Amino acid sequence: MRWNHLSAGCLLVAGVVLGTGCRPQQPFYISQGNGVKHYIDKVTEIEYPDVTIPSLDEVSRGKAPLTIDNPKPDLPPFELTLQQAVQYGLANSTVIRSLTGVSYSAAGTGGVPSQLLNYGSAATTIYNPALVESGASGVEAALSAFDAQYQASLIGGKSKTPNNANGIWDQYYPEELKSDTASFSNSITKNNATGGQVSVSTSLDYSWQNQTSRKWPSAYEAEMSLSFRQPLLRGAGVDINRIAGPTSTTFRGGAGPYSLGGVILARINTDVQLVEFEKSVRDYVADVEKGYWNLYFAYRNLEASLTGRDASLQTWRQVYARYVNLAKGGAAQDEAQARQQYWQFDASVAQAQSSLYRSERNLRYIIGLTATDGRLICPTDKPGSAKVEFDWFDALAEAIVRSPELRKQKWEVKRAEYQLIATKNFVLPNLDFVAGYNWYGMGRDMLDERSSAFNSLLSDEFNGGSAGLQYSQTFGFRKEQAAVRYQQLNLVHLRKIYQEMELELQHQLAGAFDDLVTNYAVALKNYQRTNAARAEVTALNAAYNHGSTTLDVLLLAQRRLAEAEIEYYRNIVDYNLSIMEIHRRKNSLLEYNGVHLAEGAWPEKAYFDALRRAQSRAAGRVINYGFTRPDVISRGPVLQETGSIASNGTGAAATTNPTLAPAPAPSTQNQEKVPALPPVQVPAIPEATPAPAATPAAPLTANTSPNYSDFDLGNVGLNSQPAGYR
Repeated sequence: MRWNHLSAGCLLVAGVVLGTGCRPQQPFYISQGNGVKHYIDKVTEIEYPDVTIPSLDEVSRGKAPLTIDNPKPDLPPFELTLQQAVQYGLANSTVIRSLTGVSYSAAGTGGVPSQLLNYGSAATTIYNPALVESGASGVEAALSAFDAQYQASLIGGKSKTPNNANGIWDQYYPEELKSDTASFSNSITKNNATGGQVSVSTSLDYSWQNQTSRKWPSAYEAEMSLSFRQPLLRGAGVDINRIAGPTSTTFRGGAGPYSLGGVILARINTDVQLVEFEKSVRDYVADVEKGYWNLYFAYRNLEASLTGRDASLQTWRQVYARYVNLAKGGAAQDEAQARQQYWQFDASVAQAQSSLYRSERNLRYIIGLTATDGRLICPTDKPGSAKVEFDWFDALAEAIVRSPELRKQKWEVKRAEYQLIATKNFVLPNLDFVAGYNWYGMGRDMLDERSSAFNSLLSDEFNGGSAGLQYSQTFGFRKEQAAVRYQQLNLVHLRKIYQEMELELQHQLAGAFDDLVTNYAVALKNYQRTNAARAEVTALNAAYNHGSTTLDVLLLAQRRLAEAEIEYYRNIVDYNLSIMEIHRRKNSLLEYNGVHLAEGAWPEKAYFDALRRAQSRAAGRVINYGFTRPDVISRGPVLQETGSIASNGTGAAATTNPTLAPAPAPSTQNQEKVPALPPVQVPAIPEATPAPAATPAAPLTANTSPNYSDFDLGNVGLNSQPAGYR
């Protein structure tokens, strides 16, 4: 019977195995509760972070952008000077914006700013210097290595263990050993500027045992110790500790030749970040100028396109009238040719108008305004037309002295010099002088006057001391020698880069000088070209009316006039941008625009604490470190205003000696102006001779200001085709 039951059990197991197969099975539970609703069958999922950041008013209160389908602003024009644009931009630039991704040309404006969305983590803000100063690589973090360190511990215990004792030892050692213990200890450790370390520690131990061999079943033991360690070779001196930090020797662990983080290197980190911030502000002001003057060009480009379209419309009307009346010069191909040119100019107007809106939005972005607020920004400053000359040698000397890129590289060279000094110190062996002195005390009570541990400690009856030298070294110093070689190569590497950076800066400045001269010369030629083209159109209009020329010649002349005007305006704007570029390369652009960099105001509590620390420092005793004092790190603050801006509006500064106070030094004597250079102004253009109805009735003077109320952007796209045309 037993075997029958066993056979049946085996058959049942075999049936279950064959029925389920080899697939893994989920466990079965009698009560599933709420099921597996908590189960999630995915590891990652795209989600929104639980962060709430309020939007800027410029984002939440903006209006629909102006386009060729929505061309009419809601409010009067927003007239803006270049100085106001810089002021608005700096006031709204917690984050330094850039026009990276935007291109300007005679064809118009292209692209949109994209730097922050693509590289937001690398953006420069006004907080960058403070982040470096207060971060792990800042001065305060480096100084914290010299802060006193306090440690304390309080530990108690209780134990009961069996004891293997018999016979006569029972009276001294019971069968069960019982004990109660408590221990309290604290210490203060301080690193000093010469690499030494001082430590003061105290301890108090309590113990109770049931052994009769003890004098007191319970007793207190007190100890106070004073220890001192001073490196004599590696890590000795103020220089190495200020460069590398407390370079603790092998006996106490610490920094190595590849991990240097002293207060001097931390200070250089802050100086490098300040140079980066200055460079970012300089480039930002340059972008503001680019956006401002290119918006000015956009208005002029639209004006030239409108003038050409109106002239082509007038011609089309004349040809269409002849075409309807079957008069001479009114052939079908002439009418189609005139109509084609009109629509070509009309398309140019649409492109120029769109380019104007893009340029205006770019200027709004760079100065921190909303994309559209119902107003259209209109530049009121006119580009300079006087010939500006800079002295090459003064400008080059000033660029080399004041360039933030070169100054940053010099800080990197200075950092490498200090790192080389520190790594050479690590080649020395570890030799430390160590000394210590201890006081001991014991008593039945802790504070009792007769038999307390503290009375015994303070009686100086039980004490001891030690002094000596500790030495260690690595045979060969392979790692340390490699670090020295690395720093030597790195120093040469950085110095060579600096020399090449000077060469590159020279070429950049030479290119800016060439652009300045070229744009001025081309502006003169395009001015004469514009006058000649206008005279040609006038003459061909009269000739066409008398039937002595063909229509295609007149239409071609009208196109040449529009192209000449656009090229002239582009050259005038590029000429002013060339002046800006020279100031940028000389690093006098901030001074040229009246911008001064300074540390912002601190909270009142910070000034109060700083004064208190200064008073306590002044009341202390000065320790003369002698020859171990570090060398000079810098040559003083950078002079931001090294000359006065001339009053001729060219941005040229008074000539000074660049070796003492580097300054802009363009020549302001005998400044040549463009002969009868037409003032750039919206919406009218200058003329040299009486012009047809498509041009202004009278030339502008240099003192007139733009009148944007006559420039109706809402009507530039209206279809004004000939009457009766279908």
